[in-house]
Amino acid sequence: MITVERLAKKFSMRGSSLTAVDDVSFEVGNGEICVFIGPSGCGKTTTLKMINRLIAPTSGRVLIDGQDTRQLDTVSLRRSIGYVIQQGGLFPNMTVEENICIVPKLLGWDKARYRKRAHDLMEMVSLDPGQFLSRYPRELSGGQQQRIGVIRALAGDPPLMLMDEPFGAIDPIIRASIQDEFLKLQKEVKKTILFVSHDLDEAVKMGDKIAIFQAGKLMQIDTPARILSYPANDFVRKFVGRDSEFRRLSLISASEVVRRDVQPARASSDVGSMSGFFGGSALIPVVDDDNRLVGSVNTNTIVERRGRMMEHIAEDFPFALETDDLRYVSTIMMKLKVDVVPCAAKDGSYLGVIDRLSISARLNEVPV
Repeated sequence: MITVERLAKKFSMRGSSLTAVDDVSFEVGNGEICVFIGPSGCGKTTTLKMINRLIAPTSGRVLIDGQDTRQLDTVSLRRSIGYVIQQGGLFPNMTVEENICIVPKLLGWDKARYRKRAHDLMEMVSLDPGQFLSRYPRELSGGQQQRIGVIRALAGDPPLMLMDEPFGAIDPIIRASIQDEFLKLQKEVKKTILFVSHDLDEAVKMGDKIAIFQAGKLMQIDTPARILSYPANDFVRKFVGRDSEFRRLSLISASEVVRRDVQPARASSDVGSMSGFFGGSALIPVVDDDNRLVGSVNTNTIVERRGRMMEHIAEDFPFALETDDLRYVSTIMMKLKVDVVPCAAKDGSYLGVIDRLSISARLNEVPV
């Protein structure tokens, strides 16, 4: 656990004093990701750097599992904490393997152990060790460099990681895939992570907690759902924006609201047999004999309600997977002007449907 107690940092500048961090206190539990976010110059990066004493606090203290970091040797402290910065921060004159193995070597690991560690970590982030370990950073894409930067921070198996806008310099499409990959990795390694970001959507997606800073002060720290639903003050309310409820949809999976009592149509069924769906705008789920979702029929597009369901299936039919979030499902609803969307399991089997009423009811629940 990370415990920060009344942490402060003042910088002297030309005879005057600038307070960068002002009386900040919080706790982050073992295995949690806490994302620091706020306007430029709000103190989030300074706070992060005081955790491993890259910047010495003016006052206050940091406890790691109950131990005051002021009582620890600074070099040993930093070696025990993984650190990731924008663009990976790889040493250009070292191979990928040499970059990954820096901390394990400093910790005194034998060669066989640290080389195996590099090999295993490369596989964990879906990079072929045989193809990439001997390369230099200049031979990698930006996304590949960022993945190497993350696993380099993991190489010494630190319990704590600090990440300073690690995905900020990557284009949005690659960033989303790396975020997903990192969250999968986190489920395996279960590190305690403090993560600086400038992107609220990233904070909502990545964080078990979000800490919002303004002018050196901590405005609010809580779960993403509670911050979006119950902002502590006007600053937080403006920071999360008027679309905070829409952002909350990204925290809820389709599986949480799927209605499993709705019977699908068979591909060979008569359209007329599905008359119950025609009371509103819907994507009628269509399944095969193995109950696998094979299509959907948009009630808005059926002019004559006759014939077989298979004749009306859209070529590229939209549906929700149980792992999709409700923000994506709502986008389908808005785009196609429907109130009901089919939902399938990962293996393609039909689960049920998601409707607007279920989404509204879920949003009206008190977030944990």
